[in-house]
Amino acid sequence: MGRFAACILVLYTFTGFTGTSDGRSCPRPADPCSAANYIPIKDPHRSTKYRYKRPQPALCDYLLQPGWYRFTSSVGGEIPTTKPEPNMCGTFAPIWMRGTHPDTIGVTKETTACVNVNNRNNGCFRSIDMCVEMCSGGYYVYYLRPPYGCSMAYCPGDGIPCDEGFSGPNCTAIICLPHFGRDIRGAFVQAKVVFEKLAMQAFYGVCFPFLNIYRITLTNLYRNDRSD
Repeated sequence: MGRFAACILVLYTFTGFTGTSDGRSCPRPADPCSAANYIPIKDPHRSTKYRYKRPQPALCDYLLQPGWYRFTSSVGGEIPTTKPEPNMCGTFAPIWMRGTHPDTIGVTKETTACVNVNNRNNGCFRSIDMCVEMCSGGYYVYYLRPPYGCSMAYCPGDGIPCDEGFSGPNCTAIICLPHFGRDIRGAFVQAKVVFEKLAMQAFYGVCFPFLNIYRITLTNLYRNDRSD
């Protein structure tokens, strides 16, 4: 599941893919919903709301090992049942599920994953057999197989991922200032943390949660020669 780019069109041209599925069923452990039996994938850039942009590397699931997976990022854990547009989900060719999710807990449903290459064949240029199971915790696990080239990746969720360095439902970051404090002469060094519309004093050893709607800069370093 590395991020590396390749040319989809060249790959399909030389391998002669026809857009048919494998016709394989999904091996099922005793309980695919058990954390011991699935592999978590926590990558918010797989969201259907996240557009791939050069020069960043595109997501590619070519090296994905067949098995049961659960998507656990904050953007959501369900593979969409309608096609995402090309270049969404952090990749060139997003993979979606053609079918519906099961509504009964503990029942494995065989269905089809579709690779959307430039909206060809109604967004299902290539299909891959997959399975899905509904779990008692209100989430789904999927039996996934790797696609046949790069850059193609499975899409879960439709939330907007946080900017780099931020996480959680409110896209917060914890900023620590470990390098400011008393110097060897006892003077106290302060750093002013400046926001667009807010200023705060930050001191040694203190962490502040910040929302990513602000631009954060460190400025106006100064010495306070008061001793205490």
